[in-house]
Amino acid sequence: MWVAKVRISGEKALIGSKAKEYKVSVSGYPVSFYQKRDGIYVYVIGFVFGNDKNKKEFIKDLKKSERVLNLEGKGDFFIGQLKEPLNFKQVYYHGLVHLEPIIIKEDGSEFWTVGCWNRKKLMKFVKLFQRTRDGKLLKIENQKISNFSILSVQPKLTDKQKKALELAIKNGYYDYPRNIELEKLADLMKISYSTYQAHLRKAEKKLLPFFFERA
Repeated sequence: MWVAKVRISGEKALIGSKAKEYKVSVSGYPVSFYQKRDGIYVYVIGFVFGNDKNKKEFIKDLKKSERVLNLEGKGDFFIGQLKEPLNFKQVYYHGLVHLEPIIIKEDGSEFWTVGCWNRKKLMKFVKLFQRTRDGKLLKIENQKISNFSILSVQPKLTDKQKKALELAIKNGYYDYPRNIELEKLADLMKISYSTYQAHLRKAEKKLLPFFFERA
């Protein structure tokens, strides 16, 4: 499968621009979609990380957008329905697979990791973001997929697990290339490396519970 890693600017993106405005980070997936004459209707799930007040304001403001048809949340988790323009059909092409959660940082930048067996279709996805979102292709290669993850609908994280995951996302642990290592994240949280690693791994296991290993 061909796999592309893309970074885009959130300045013109609905969720990315709001994340930057309210200084929160977001991790999530589009889980399904359908197309009508007036647009593409997309269902999304995800998690918001940051100051509690900022997270509430972020969700409140998103609900005001005409493109947000439904949105509800509990704690850090949210689920919603968005309406995207028809010219984004390359983003919501049925042959694309989201191999990792979309990561949206506090500065609004978004990181997408998407796979497709058809390289030309995958490049159409990349080029659309290059034209419309100042997209930058970080990597594209043909690889064997060894695992796949998706968000749990009802995750239950401890405060320390949430903090460990939030630090990892905010400081670029999941970026490509990786901007920080676990040792430094442990220092930021002021705990030992082994304790931080345990908190992060437990959080990942709860958020990304479905693993499909192949030889």
